[in-house]
Amino acid sequence: MAEHPARSVLEAFATGRSTGASEARDIVRHLLAGCRRCRSIAREAALGSLAEPLPPEAYRSAVAAVRSRASHLGAGLDAEDRLSEELFEQLMDHPPGRQETILRNHRRYQTPGLVDRLGRESRSVLGEDPRRAAELARLAVTAADALADDRYPEALIRDARARARIRLSEALRRSSHLRASGRVLEEARGYVVHGPGDRSLEAQLAYKEAMLLNDQGRLAGALAAIDRAFRLYREMEDSHLAGKALINRGVILADHQRPAEAIHAVSHAAALVDPVRDPKLILVMFHNLALYFSQIGWLDGALRFLRDASVLYEQVGSRSERLRRHWLEGNILVKQGRMEEACRAFRRAQEGFIEMGLACEAAKVSLELAAAYAELGWSLHLRRLARQMLPIFRAQHLHREAMAALVYFCRSVEEDRAGVWLARAVLRFFEAVEKDPELVFEGWRRRQQKTGRRGGRGAPGSATAASRPRSKPQSGP
Repeated sequence: MAEHPARSVLEAFATGRSTGASEARDIVRHLLAGCRRCRSIAREAALGSLAEPLPPEAYRSAVAAVRSRASHLGAGLDAEDRLSEELFEQLMDHPPGRQETILRNHRRYQTPGLVDRLGRESRSVLGEDPRRAAELARLAVTAADALADDRYPEALIRDARARARIRLSEALRRSSHLRASGRVLEEARGYVVHGPGDRSLEAQLAYKEAMLLNDQGRLAGALAAIDRAFRLYREMEDSHLAGKALINRGVILADHQRPAEAIHAVSHAAALVDPVRDPKLILVMFHNLALYFSQIGWLDGALRFLRDASVLYEQVGSRSERLRRHWLEGNILVKQGRMEEACRAFRRAQEGFIEMGLACEAAKVSLELAAAYAELGWSLHLRRLARQMLPIFRAQHLHREAMAALVYFCRSVEEDRAGVWLARAVLRFFEAVEKDPELVFEGWRRRQQKTGRRGGRGAPGSATAASRPRSKPQSGP
């Protein structure tokens, strides 16, 4: 079977209604090959049909037939899930260098179920440990690439390879490896274009492409991609995912200094998303609204959003999401002039990002903290922070030019040449180099000096409160 069976055919098969012998055989092969989407549809139809009204004379025999079909189908799915879990645990028992070799050379591990299991594990750790998520996603790609066409349909293999690459691209993006993320997403696109035409996969690709383009600073492309994802989800009649696309449209708009439009997008999304289906998405909405309100100057309202969401942060938020809350709180407190409270919030975020190995986020929060220290006139705290920063970020392999900017800043602190303006100038460079990894710090710095972008607080071109670099909104999970 080259493509997914139609939903009506799957439901007829699962509920015991008429299907030809050849068609039924193809469906069985497709389900056993590991297509989770079709297995889920078939199982729901089989179990749901138990509640359908039947003619009295056929009641007992029909119920017995449906129960038998549901039982056998459910047993097969449970058995495959158990096998995938067993293979996953066995694979994890081996050292990392050995795991890829096993996936390439042992057919027992070359199953769609294991590809899916690795992908789900990657997603589960993405918020806490993007580097580990990328490692697991790479294993999923290796496993997908090893699927043999003499065992599984071509459509299923292409689907597995596309989904594995989409997950790897997202993990790389979250780790600030934007070029690598883009390359992997292009590979995924090839499988989607030439694959079975699964609309949900097309929508997912457009969604992830939008977030990558946004991180690269390409506004028009990002908006076009997220609008394409929204249209596809609406055509699929999935209002929840359509709402999720609108939330991320708000992320893109806010990243390009259009917070009022971002609030408008999130307001529309609130009517579409299902809090039971994905409670974390409600947390994302609260966090992002706090950010957008702070950007338009409604600071008390922004803090209220953060505090109203405190239970959600603890119950469904990942560690990195809780750290971003402290980061955003620090930025709002700075705008309110509550500098000592802001320093405490920045320190909590900085320490957590360092522990998680998120070098870019940790460095940016460290610079926010440095700017706050400078504004308070706490020169000893500023020097101590500068001395701590370099060895930490050298060990965490920060981007070369970002590291050059950090070295320049720390040396300037030691020579009493650094102030609020320099901390925020280096923060601007961090944001610029994320969008253009080819930027060279020394050349960028000289251009800034020529255009007058330095000076004391409030000087022409300096980063005053209105132009401070922002903590970023969160994209949907």
